Amino acid sequence: MLLVLPLGALSSCAVNGSQTDTATQAVTATLPPALAAYEFGEGSGRLVADSSCNGHNGVINGARWVTPSPFTTPDLDFGFALNFRTGRKDSVEIDNFGLNGATQATWSAWVLPVFNPPGGQHGHIISKSGSFNLKTSTAVGGDPTQPHFACELLLDNGGSIQQNSVSFRHLGEMVHVACVYNGELGVLDIYVNGQKDNGVLTGTTTDIPTQLRSSCTPTNVGRADEGYEFWGVIDNVRLYLYDLALEQVQLDMLTPVGPPDCTVTTN
Repeated sequence: MLLVLPLGALSSCAVNGSQTDTATQAVTATLPPALAAYEFGEGSGRLVADSSCNGHNGVINGARWVTPSPFTTPDLDFGFALNFRTGRKDSVEIDNFGLNGATQATWSAWVLPVFNPPGGQHGHIISKSGSFNLKTSTAVGGDPTQPHFACELLLDNGGSIQQNSVSFRHLGEMVHVACVYNGELGVLDIYVNGQKDNGVLTGTTTDIPTQLRSSCTPTNVGRADEGYEFWGVIDNVRLYLYDLALEQVQLDMLTPVGPPDCTVTTN
């Protein structure tokens, strides 16, 4: 997909409490094919379709439909979304697919946090337990009242490396968040509203594994396999086997996932 971002297209995205002003020139970018993508456009029922046409459909456990999506604007129609609540094990469970052993990956979503997880826990947005997590982190600096967003990779030694955002996570604030990983280059970056937002790194860049740790658990949206529920609205989830560049993360942010179109054309 090709999109030219107009001047100032990203100027309304808040990072660190201020407006960004990075779209000083038109940016031309294309998105690579997603490994899995979720529009959450069904609006009813317990099944969500994988718009990538790779067949990684999901099953809703408890999460409720929201209409219209709070991320919809006059220019971007996000349709429906899903509301996740803590203490109820709300999630979208997806099969154990294609990220085991990946050397590059990006995972992204639009989120609207509504309440804090109980007990100062992390709230997992996209999670493959034992491998990777995109989450809100309430333990940065030991202050549970100032949670950040975080990208976490699990390690073979039982530890983890976590890239925390500079930006705080605020209740009631709509945010696009993305993790970009390249094991060959030792890269683990977090993007908030289309801007790289790397803050405190727990661990060192030498700890970044050369490939994602293999795990037999399913991929979940809204919680980890062992808990850590996210309390709020999630929409427009994508997972790639590519490390997206800045312009591609911005394009991902501004491009709603569409319904599956798996028509095969022949000449």
